[in-house]
Amino acid sequence: MFRVNRRHPHARKRAATNVVMFVGLGALALVAWYDINGELPNRRAPSQQHTVQALNLVRADGSTFAFERDSAGWRLVRPVRAAARASRVDTLVALIDTPTDDGYAVQDVNLDSTGLAQPRVRMRLGEDLAVFFGATEPLSGRRYIQIEDRVVLLEDQHVPLIEGGLNAFADPKLIDATVDRVALADSAGDAEAWENATALGVRPHQDAVPTDALDIEVESAGTTQAWSAWQDDALVALYRDGDEIHYLISQTQAAKLGISL
Repeated sequence: MFRVNRRHPHARKRAATNVVMFVGLGALALVAWYDINGELPNRRAPSQQHTVQALNLVRADGSTFAFERDSAGWRLVRPVRAAARASRVDTLVALIDTPTDDGYAVQDVNLDSTGLAQPRVRMRLGEDLAVFFGATEPLSGRRYIQIEDRVVLLEDQHVPLIEGGLNAFADPKLIDATVDRVALADSAGDAEAWENATALGVRPHQDAVPTDALDIEVESAGTTQAWSAWQDDALVALYRDGDEIHYLISQTQAAKLGISL
């Protein structure tokens, strides 16, 4: 007499579950392989930031900041021409990718209570996209921002940045390239120190260079630059011939650059 060995129902259920899990893991592995090898379509909306070549900011007091993008990156072109802090400009340009579906139509918003009737800042990205910055919402602390005909609430990280004046956007790095040689009067300066130097701030260069300024010659990236240094109260001013700004550095920084006034 033969005995039939029947599987317990729970054993059969576990076996079926294992098969389903094995098939599922295999499918996930196949999807991952195709994704890594670029076989799956990219369903994410492409960023439009790279299409923006110009940005203009106008404050309520009429002061204006304008930026343009060239092959070297973002440049400040108003109120002065200077290299711009690219990361800060990009923070504003990123607004072009802001989803507005969860916002409100501008006609459904009380523009007076949101501060958008007289925006603190008006911005234009490129030729088309208008962005207005309003007041903050009391409960969340987020800011009302109008993007074209929609109003959204965003984390308040933009207006404090653009209200910081020239120093908020002008790049404080003295030289954005390799420095090969520095000549100060009868001595040589530290080329590496000049290459890595970052100023405390910048100012529009409106007056003539003082007659007693120290003349400095800097060779950088195959060009020779004429610089001047002079005392500016407790700081030292540094100016490169042809620029529309001059830099302000501390006495300690000046000593590292070989400047003695």
